[in-house]
Amino acid sequence: MFKKSIDNFFPFYDKNGKPTLGLKGQNPVVGWENLTDEQAKAVACLVKALINYYNLDKNKIDCHEHLAPKEKGEGQIVFNAIKDYL
Repeated sequence: MFKKSIDNFFPFYDKNGKPTLGLKGQNPVVGWENLTDEQAKAVACLVKALINYYNLDKNKIDCHEHLAPKEKGEGQIVFNAIKDYL
């Protein structure tokens, strides 16, 4: 039963041939929604906890789009929403 349901999600390949998660036949992502203030605060709280736990420099925090991009805007909206709370 689990295998049947997982087959609906993976493997799915993006335009560059990279495997990714998503429903087969799903429309491609055309944009990203902005975070609500509550979501931004919650994500920032989690990021701060990880920064403290792993003793990281908050100035070295970056978004997925800059490190391993697949889609334009991937991660940048979240990063922009949380950076003032860090």
